[in-house]
Amino acid sequence: MRWVPLNRTDHASLRVVMPQNARFAADAHIAVLSAGEFTEAALAYPIVFADNDGHPVPCALLGLEQGSNQYVMPDGNWRPHTYLPLSVRSYPFTAMVMEGGGFDVLVDADYTGFGAPEGDRLFEDDGGFTPFLTGVLELLGHSARETEATRGFVAELLRLDLLVQETITLTDEGGSLMALGSFRFVDDEKLRKVRGRDLNRLHEKGYLGLIHAHRVSVHHMKRLMGELVGG
Repeated sequence: MRWVPLNRTDHASLRVVMPQNARFAADAHIAVLSAGEFTEAALAYPIVFADNDGHPVPCALLGLEQGSNQYVMPDGNWRPHTYLPLSVRSYPFTAMVMEGGGFDVLVDADYTGFGAPEGDRLFEDDGGFTPFLTGVLELLGHSARETEATRGFVAELLRLDLLVQETITLTDEGGSLMALGSFRFVDDEKLRKVRGRDLNRLHEKGYLGLIHAHRVSVHHMKRLMGELVGG
């Protein structure tokens, strides 16, 4: 993927055909999540904290091997009856949230649906947004607001030193251990030691519920491992 800012000059006459299936995500083994998605995502995915330039970012773990998405079926569709992360739904667009508020719209310049003659236009002749782009901006605006809230949640986990690095390992059929990736998780022992004002703060901000969803979601790891070993 090659993300570039959307602008009226370079993309004035651009048309876009949105993905008809999920093949574009077949090589993705994680998908970024916002805190607001934890409750639904925890029903289907292990929620982990992946490293992004030294900053932990909550993600749905889609596969236990780099370049493999266990939720994209052979027909190219997402696994049926499974929550679809917002970061996947919004593709080929994403929001880059600014530190001071607001966001820029980025597009994947390598997406094959750009420039299709039968696609939806992004800009009107006068430079205004088309109804299609307006819908995209509404979705990305929601994503941007959720990103700000998620940053606050992660900052609190870091302040309380609740995240620990763990390497996911899998025992193959021959009994050999394979290291499949390293992510951060909320440590149960450290969480139990949180007391007083810090515990009240986690409760008041709704962070305890998010932590619980994260910890419960980890059991999906066993299912993904079973799928990987059993083929």
